Amino acid sequence: MAANSALSAVTLRYWACRGRAEFIRCMLRDSGTAFSDERWTKDRAEDWPEQKRFVAVAGPFGMLPVLHWGDGSTGDGGNVDGGDEDNEVIVSQTLAIAQFLQLKLRPKEEQEAVKLTLAMALGCHVLEELYLPLLKMLWGQGASPQTYLTKILPERLLRLDAHLPEGGWLLAGDAPCWAEYLLFDTLQAIGEVFGREAVEGGAVLRGFLTRMAQRPALREYLMSDDRAETPITMAPGEAEIRAQISEALR
Repeated sequence: MAANSALSAVTLRYWACRGRAEFIRCMLRDSGTAFSDERWTKDRAEDWPEQKRFVAVAGPFGMLPVLHWGDGSTGDGGNVDGGDEDNEVIVSQTLAIAQFLQLKLRPKEEQEAVKLTLAMALGCHVLEELYLPLLKMLWGQGASPQTYLTKILPERLLRLDAHLPEGGWLLAGDAPCWAEYLLFDTLQAIGEVFGREAVEGGAVLRGFLTRMAQRPALREYLMSDDRAETPITMAPGEAEIRAQISEALR
């Protein structure tokens, strides 16, 4: 599935699931950035051991997601992970891609060290404490659904409700930072698995979810076939685990 222009100078490559890249897709779409949304499907998985050797495909670490940025600059004239410095930057690793896009897409006043650190702190917390445990659970690993719902989730949501601004965005700009896209996508995924009431928490989180869902370009993507047809993971047992959770919640 390709988003916007297949001839775009920007390409995001990831598996055909939401996983670690969906919030990056949301950020790019919401910003109006034309990009090629390259999704590796299950039937291509057998090619991966060979293809991951190539930096142009899998970055220097042989992992997805990978972002190709076609203007050849990182904001200071440097190169990130590889590629021709005159033509293209190749960025790998989820949080590095997110911060790179923050630098490329947002104004200078949101790129101060303190603000970038605030975003990284929020993003790391959401990824490590909420999202990765959810992904592991859908792969049949880590915490049980009951433990996640009753022990992990409530404490984390309380902390987030206390940390987020009551209105507006974390970096006080006119749009979310990358960590807020990650938080939104994480809460969306949790809500799909456990029910929306599981993530509505306090008033601050509810307000945040409402503001994000009202962003026109993001809302359009969330209602698209691309989004509807994309599973959270590529785990073979995800559908069964989600069905069991739905049954237990009745």
